[in-house]
Amino acid sequence: MQEITGDLGGAGAPIDDVVRPNVATDPEATPHPLYGFAPGRIDVFWKAPDGSLEDTWWTGSAWAVSQLAAGPLDSAPAPLYGFAGGRMDVFWKATNGALMDTWWTGSAWATSLLSVGPLDSAPAPLYGFAGGRMDVFWKATNGALMDTWWTGSAWATSLLSAGPLDSAPAPLYGFAAGRMDVFWKATNGALMDTWWTGSAWATSLLSAEPLDSAPAPLYGFAGGRMDVFWKATNGALKDTWWTGSAWAVSQLSAPPLGSAPAPLYGFAPGRMDVFWKSPDGSLNDTWWTGSAWAVNQLSAPPLGSAPAPLYGFAAGRMDVFWRTPTGAIADTWWNGSAWVVSVL
Repeated sequence: MQEITGDLGGAGAPIDDVVRPNVATDPEATPHPLYGFAPGRIDVFWKAPDGSLEDTWWTGSAWAVSQLAAGPLDSAPAPLYGFAGGRMDVFWKATNGALMDTWWTGSAWATSLLSVGPLDSAPAPLYGFAGGRMDVFWKATNGALMDTWWTGSAWATSLLSAGPLDSAPAPLYGFAAGRMDVFWKATNGALMDTWWTGSAWATSLLSAEPLDSAPAPLYGFAGGRMDVFWKATNGALKDTWWTGSAWAVSQLSAPPLGSAPAPLYGFAPGRMDVFWKSPDGSLNDTWWTGSAWAVNQLSAPPLGSAPAPLYGFAAGRMDVFWRTPTGAIADTWWNGSAWVVSVL
Protein backbone atom coordinates (compact mmCIF):
# COMPACT_ATOMS: atom_id res chain seq x y z
CA MET A 1 0.00 0.00 0.00
CA GLN A 2 1.42 3.37 -1.03
CA GLU A 3 0.97 6.09 1.57
CA ILE A 4 1.57 9.85 1.65
CA THR A 5 1.15 11.96 4.80
CA GLY A 6 0.07 15.54 5.23
CA ASP A 7 -0.89 17.83 8.10
CA LEU A 8 -4.54 18.51 8.88
CA GLY A 9 -5.72 20.79 6.12
CA GLY A 10 -2.46 20.38 4.22
CA ALA A 11 -1.71 18.50 1.05
CA GLY A 12 0.47 15.47 0.55
CA ALA A 13 3.03 14.93 -2.18
CA PRO A 14 1.90 13.77 -5.62
CA ILE A 15 1.02 10.11 -6.03
CA ASP A 16 3.06 8.12 -8.53
CA ASP A 17 1.11 6.63 -11.43
CA VAL A 18 0.64 3.32 -9.66
CA VAL A 19 -2.33 1.38 -10.99
CA ARG A 20 -3.83 -0.94 -8.38
CA PRO A 21 -6.98 -2.57 -9.42
CA ASN A 22 -8.29 -0.19 -12.04
CA VAL A 23 -11.84 1.04 -12.04
CA ALA A 24 -13.56 2.22 -15.19
CA THR A 25 -12.68 5.79 -16.11
CA ASP A 26 -16.26 7.05 -16.37
CA PRO A 27 -18.36 8.93 -13.79
CA GLU A 28 -20.21 5.73 -12.91
CA ALA A 29 -16.99 4.33 -11.45
CA THR A 30 -16.85 6.49 -8.32
CA PRO A 31 -16.17 4.04 -5.45
CA HIS A 32 -18.94 3.55 -2.90
CA PRO A 33 -17.87 2.51 0.62
CA LEU A 34 -19.84 0.64 3.30
CA TYR A 35 -19.23 -0.04 6.97
CA GLY A 36 -21.22 -2.17 9.40
CA PHE A 37 -21.22 -5.68 7.95
CA ALA A 38 -18.58 -6.93 10.40
CA PRO A 39 -16.35 -5.25 13.03
CA GLY A 40 -13.05 -4.07 11.60
CA ARG A 41 -14.20 -4.39 8.00
CA ILE A 42 -14.72 -1.80 5.25
CA ASP A 43 -16.03 -2.62 1.79
CA VAL A 44 -15.53 -0.33 -1.20
CA PHE A 45 -17.67 -1.29 -4.18
CA TRP A 46 -16.90 -0.21 -7.73
CA LYS A 47 -17.68 -0.86 -11.36
CA ALA A 48 -14.81 -2.38 -13.34
CA PRO A 49 -13.97 -1.45 -16.96
CA ASP A 50 -15.73 -4.63 -18.15
CA GLY A 51 -18.86 -3.67 -16.19
CA SER A 52 -18.41 -6.25 -13.43
CA LEU A 53 -19.15 -5.48 -9.78
CA GLU A 54 -15.98 -5.45 -7.67
CA ASP A 55 -15.34 -5.15 -3.93
CA THR A 56 -12.10 -3.87 -2.41
CA TRP A 57 -12.37 -4.84 1.27
CA TRP A 58 -10.25 -4.77 4.40
CA THR A 59 -9.60 -8.31 5.66
CA GLY A 60 -8.28 -7.11 9.01
CA SER A 61 -4.67 -7.00 7.87
CA ALA A 62 -4.70 -6.12 4.16
CA TRP A 63 -6.90 -4.95 1.28
CA ALA A 64 -8.33 -7.69 -0.93
CA VAL A 65 -10.27 -7.44 -4.20
CA SER A 66 -13.18 -9.73 -5.08
CA GLN A 67 -15.49 -9.88 -8.08
CA LEU A 68 -19.08 -10.15 -6.86
CA ALA A 69 -21.04 -10.24 -10.12
CA ALA A 70 -20.21 -10.25 -13.82
CA GLY A 71 -22.94 -7.68 -14.48
CA PRO A 72 -22.54 -5.76 -16.64
CA LEU A 73 -23.38 -2.67 -14.58
CA ASP A 74 -24.67 0.49 -16.24
CA SER A 75 -24.38 2.63 -13.09
CA ALA A 76 -22.24 3.07 -10.05
CA PRO A 77 -23.06 0.48 -7.35
CA ALA A 78 -25.20 1.55 -4.38
CA PRO A 79 -24.55 -0.51 -1.23
CA LEU A 80 -26.79 -0.93 1.83
CA TYR A 81 -26.38 -2.56 5.24
CA GLY A 82 -28.92 -3.03 8.03
CA PHE A 83 -31.79 -5.02 6.54
CA ALA A 84 -30.73 -8.25 8.28
CA GLY A 85 -27.76 -9.41 10.33
CA GLY A 86 -24.91 -10.73 8.21
CA ARG A 87 -26.38 -9.36 4.98
CA MET A 88 -25.14 -6.73 2.52
CA ASP A 89 -26.99 -5.56 -0.60
CA VAL A 90 -25.45 -3.78 -3.57
CA PHE A 91 -27.98 -2.31 -5.98
CA TRP A 92 -27.20 -1.41 -9.57
CA LYS A 93 -28.71 -0.59 -12.94
CA ALA A 94 -28.26 -3.16 -15.69
CA THR A 95 -27.54 -2.28 -19.31
CA ASN A 96 -31.20 -2.97 -20.17
CA GLY A 97 -32.29 -0.53 -17.42
CA ALA A 98 -33.41 -3.20 -14.94
CA LEU A 99 -32.84 -2.82 -11.19
CA MET A 100 -30.53 -5.52 -9.85
CA ASP A 101 -29.40 -6.54 -6.36
CA THR A 102 -26.17 -8.42 -5.63
CA TRP A 103 -26.48 -9.57 -2.03
CA TRP A 104 -24.65 -11.73 0.50
CA THR A 105 -26.77 -14.74 1.43
CA GLY A 106 -24.60 -15.66 4.41
CA SER A 107 -22.40 -18.02 2.41
CA ALA A 108 -22.21 -16.61 -1.13
CA TRP A 109 -23.05 -13.64 -3.33
CA ALA A 110 -26.30 -13.90 -5.31
CA THR A 111 -27.79 -11.55 -7.90
CA SER A 112 -31.53 -10.92 -8.18
CA LEU A 113 -33.71 -8.93 -10.57
CA LEU A 114 -35.92 -6.57 -8.54
CA SER A 115 -37.67 -4.52 -11.23
CA VAL A 116 -37.56 -4.36 -15.02
CA GLY A 117 -37.65 -0.55 -14.74
CA PRO A 118 -36.26 0.86 -16.90
CA LEU A 119 -34.12 3.09 -14.67
CA ASP A 120 -32.76 6.41 -15.91
CA SER A 121 -30.45 6.94 -12.91
CA ALA A 122 -28.33 5.02 -10.49
CA PRO A 123 -30.43 3.44 -7.71
CA ALA A 124 -30.53 5.07 -4.25
CA PRO A 125 -31.32 2.63 -1.42
CA LEU A 126 -32.59 3.36 2.10
CA TYR A 127 -33.10 1.28 5.23
CA GLY A 128 -34.65 2.28 8.57
CA PHE A 129 -38.17 3.43 7.78
CA ALA A 130 -39.73 0.20 9.08
CA GLY A 131 -38.44 -3.16 10.30
CA GLY A 132 -37.97 -5.67 7.50
CA ARG A 133 -38.31 -3.05 4.78
CA MET A 134 -35.87 -1.75 2.16
CA ASP A 135 -36.59 1.01 -0.35
CA VAL A 136 -34.66 1.63 -3.56
CA PHE A 137 -35.46 4.95 -5.23
CA TRP A 138 -34.79 5.72 -8.87
CA LYS A 139 -35.59 8.07 -11.71
CA ALA A 140 -37.68 6.64 -14.55
CA THR A 141 -37.09 7.41 -18.21
CA ASN A 142 -40.04 9.87 -18.14
CA GLY A 143 -38.46 11.67 -15.16
CA ALA A 144 -40.84 10.25 -12.54
CA LEU A 145 -39.66 9.29 -9.05
CA MET A 146 -40.08 5.57 -8.43
CA ASP A 147 -39.62 3.33 -5.39
CA THR A 148 -38.94 -0.40 -5.55
CA TRP A 149 -39.51 -1.67 -2.02
CA TRP A 150 -39.63 -4.92 -0.07
CA THR A 151 -43.13 -5.51 1.29
CA GLY A 152 -42.01 -8.31 3.59
CA SER A 153 -42.70 -11.05 1.05
CA ALA A 154 -42.03 -9.53 -2.38
CA TRP A 155 -40.62 -6.55 -4.24
CA ALA A 156 -43.16 -3.92 -5.33
CA THR A 157 -42.69 -0.76 -7.41
CA SER A 158 -44.58 2.47 -6.72
CA LEU A 159 -44.76 5.86 -8.41
CA LEU A 160 -44.08 8.57 -5.79
CA SER A 161 -44.01 11.74 -7.88
CA ALA A 162 -44.42 12.63 -11.55
CA GLY A 163 -41.48 15.00 -11.23
CA PRO A 164 -39.84 15.37 -13.64
CA LEU A 165 -36.48 14.79 -11.95
CA ASP A 166 -33.28 16.23 -13.39
CA SER A 167 -31.00 14.28 -11.03
CA ALA A 168 -30.79 10.94 -9.31
CA PRO A 169 -32.91 10.85 -6.13
CA ALA A 170 -31.23 11.30 -2.73
CA PRO A 171 -33.16 9.66 0.14
CA LEU A 172 -32.89 10.34 3.88
CA TYR A 173 -34.33 8.71 7.00
CA GLY A 174 -34.06 9.80 10.63
CA PHE A 175 -35.58 13.27 10.81
CA ALA A 176 -38.82 12.01 12.37
CA ALA A 177 -40.33 8.62 13.13
CA GLY A 178 -42.39 7.27 10.23
CA ARG A 179 -41.01 9.80 7.77
CA MET A 180 -38.85 9.40 4.66
CA ASP A 181 -37.57 12.24 2.48
CA VAL A 182 -36.34 11.91 -1.09
CA PHE A 183 -34.59 15.01 -2.41
CA TRP A 184 -34.11 15.79 -6.09
CA LYS A 185 -33.25 18.51 -8.55
CA ALA A 186 -36.07 19.69 -10.82
CA THR A 187 -35.62 20.50 -14.50
CA ASN A 188 -35.57 24.24 -13.62
CA GLY A 189 -32.81 23.59 -11.06
CA ALA A 190 -35.02 23.93 -7.97
CA LEU A 191 -34.52 21.71 -4.92
CA MET A 192 -37.51 19.46 -4.31
CA ASP A 193 -38.48 17.04 -1.53
CA THR A 194 -40.89 14.14 -1.97
CA TRP A 195 -41.70 12.98 1.55
CA TRP A 196 -43.97 10.55 3.37
CA THR A 197 -46.46 12.46 5.55
CA GLY A 198 -47.54 9.34 7.44
CA SER A 199 -50.40 8.57 5.08
CA ALA A 200 -49.33 9.78 1.63
CA TRP A 201 -46.43 11.08 -0.44
CA ALA A 202 -46.22 14.87 -0.80
CA THR A 203 -43.81 17.01 -2.85
CA SER A 204 -42.49 20.36 -1.62
CA LEU A 205 -40.29 23.06 -3.13
CA LEU A 206 -37.44 23.77 -0.68
CA SER A 207 -35.40 26.39 -2.56
CA ALA A 208 -35.70 27.97 -6.00
CA GLU A 209 -32.06 28.95 -6.51
CA PRO A 210 -30.82 26.63 -9.26
CA LEU A 211 -28.71 23.63 -8.34
CA ASP A 212 -25.75 22.60 -10.47
CA SER A 213 -25.46 19.16 -8.88
CA ALA A 214 -27.60 16.44 -7.40
CA PRO A 215 -28.59 17.20 -3.78
CA ALA A 216 -26.71 15.53 -0.91
CA PRO A 217 -28.75 15.27 2.32
CA LEU A 218 -27.53 14.72 5.88
CA TYR A 219 -29.21 14.05 9.22
CA GLY A 220 -27.68 13.79 12.69
CA PHE A 221 -25.97 17.11 13.32
CA ALA A 222 -28.73 18.36 15.65
CA GLY A 223 -32.17 17.13 16.67
CA GLY A 224 -34.95 18.36 14.38
CA ARG A 225 -32.51 19.50 11.70
CA MET A 226 -31.92 18.33 8.13
CA ASP A 227 -29.26 19.68 5.77
CA VAL A 228 -29.22 19.31 1.99
CA PHE A 229 -25.92 20.31 0.39
CA TRP A 230 -25.52 21.25 -3.25
CA LYS A 231 -23.29 22.98 -5.77
CA ALA A 232 -24.55 26.33 -7.10
CA THR A 233 -24.22 27.41 -10.72
CA ASN A 234 -21.23 29.62 -9.75
CA GLY A 235 -19.57 26.61 -8.09
CA ALA A 236 -20.22 27.73 -4.49
CA LEU A 237 -21.18 25.20 -1.81
CA LYS A 238 -24.74 25.79 -0.56
CA ASP A 239 -26.80 24.30 2.25
CA THR A 240 -30.60 24.24 2.33
CA TRP A 241 -31.43 23.41 5.94
CA TRP A 242 -34.43 23.09 8.21
CA THR A 243 -34.25 25.67 11.02
CA GLY A 244 -37.05 24.05 13.01
CA SER A 245 -39.78 26.16 11.43
CA ALA A 246 -38.67 26.90 7.85
CA TRP A 247 -36.14 26.06 5.16
CA ALA A 248 -33.17 28.44 4.89
CA VAL A 249 -30.35 28.62 2.34
CA SER A 250 -26.76 29.38 3.36
CA GLN A 251 -23.53 29.68 1.40
CA LEU A 252 -20.83 27.66 3.16
CA SER A 253 -17.81 28.28 0.94
CA ALA A 254 -17.08 30.27 -2.22
CA PRO A 255 -14.19 28.35 -3.82
CA PRO A 256 -15.72 26.59 -6.83
CA LEU A 257 -16.60 22.92 -6.54
CA GLY A 258 -15.58 20.54 -9.29
CA SER A 259 -17.94 17.80 -8.11
CA ALA A 260 -21.14 17.28 -6.22
CA PRO A 261 -20.66 17.66 -2.43
CA ALA A 262 -20.38 14.57 -0.21
CA PRO A 263 -21.37 15.22 3.44
CA LEU A 264 -20.49 13.22 6.57
CA TYR A 265 -21.57 13.31 10.21
CA GLY A 266 -20.29 11.30 13.17
CA PHE A 267 -16.59 12.09 13.46
CA ALA A 268 -17.08 14.41 16.47
CA PRO A 269 -20.12 15.88 18.26
CA GLY A 270 -21.25 19.17 16.74
CA ARG A 271 -19.19 18.69 13.59
CA MET A 272 -20.19 18.26 9.95
CA ASP A 273 -17.82 17.71 7.02
CA VAL A 274 -18.65 18.26 3.36
CA PHE A 275 -16.03 16.87 0.98
CA TRP A 276 -15.60 17.95 -2.61
CA LYS A 277 -13.26 17.90 -5.57
CA SER A 278 -11.93 21.27 -6.68
CA PRO A 279 -11.41 22.22 -10.34
CA ASP A 280 -7.67 21.50 -9.96
CA GLY A 281 -8.55 17.98 -8.76
CA SER A 282 -7.54 18.40 -5.12
CA LEU A 283 -9.67 17.02 -2.28
CA ASN A 284 -11.21 19.68 -0.07
CA ASP A 285 -13.27 19.69 3.13
CA THR A 286 -15.71 22.41 4.18
CA TRP A 287 -16.37 21.68 7.85
CA TRP A 288 -18.18 23.18 10.83
CA THR A 289 -15.67 24.12 13.55
CA GLY A 290 -18.37 24.67 16.17
CA SER A 291 -18.77 28.36 15.41
CA ALA A 292 -18.02 28.80 11.69
CA TRP A 293 -17.44 27.00 8.41
CA ALA A 294 -13.79 26.47 7.44
CA VAL A 295 -12.24 25.08 4.24
CA ASN A 296 -9.16 22.83 4.18
CA GLN A 297 -7.33 21.09 1.39
CA LEU A 298 -6.82 17.47 2.46
CA SER A 299 -4.78 16.10 -0.43
CA ALA A 300 -3.35 17.55 -3.63
CA PRO A 301 -3.08 14.48 -5.89
CA PRO A 302 -5.82 14.95 -8.50
CA LEU A 303 -9.08 13.12 -8.04
CA GLY A 304 -10.59 11.36 -11.03
CA SER A 305 -14.02 11.08 -9.38
CA ALA A 306 -16.21 12.67 -6.78
CA PRO A 307 -15.17 11.83 -3.19
CA ALA A 308 -17.03 9.18 -1.16
CA PRO A 309 -16.63 9.58 2.63
CA LEU A 310 -17.09 6.99 5.38
CA TYR A 311 -17.16 7.08 9.18
CA GLY A 312 -17.37 4.20 11.64
CA PHE A 313 -14.41 1.96 10.94
CA ALA A 314 -12.49 3.19 14.02
CA ALA A 315 -13.01 5.92 16.60
CA GLY A 316 -11.39 9.20 15.57
CA ARG A 317 -10.98 8.11 11.95
CA MET A 318 -12.55 9.35 8.72
CA ASP A 319 -11.96 7.87 5.26
CA VAL A 320 -12.62 9.57 1.94
CA PHE A 321 -12.40 7.23 -1.05
CA TRP A 322 -11.83 8.35 -4.63
CA ARG A 323 -10.33 7.18 -7.87
CA THR A 324 -7.17 8.54 -9.42
CA PRO A 325 -6.97 9.68 -13.06
CA THR A 326 -5.34 6.31 -13.85
CA GLY A 327 -8.35 4.50 -12.37
CA ALA A 328 -6.79 3.27 -9.13
CA ILE A 329 -8.77 3.45 -5.88
CA ALA A 330 -7.32 5.83 -3.27
CA ASP A 331 -8.22 6.66 0.34
CA THR A 332 -7.50 9.97 2.08
CA TRP A 333 -7.92 9.17 5.76
CA TRP A 334 -7.38 10.84 9.13
CA ASN A 335 -5.00 8.76 11.26
CA GLY A 336 -5.55 10.78 14.44
CA SER A 337 -2.94 13.46 13.79
CA ALA A 338 -2.66 13.91 10.01
CA TRP A 339 -4.31 13.13 6.71
CA VAL A 340 -2.76 10.16 4.87
CA VAL A 341 -3.31 9.15 1.27
CA SER A 342 -3.22 5.43 0.46
CA VAL A 343 -3.59 3.73 -2.90
CA LEU A 344 -5.60 0.57 -2.29
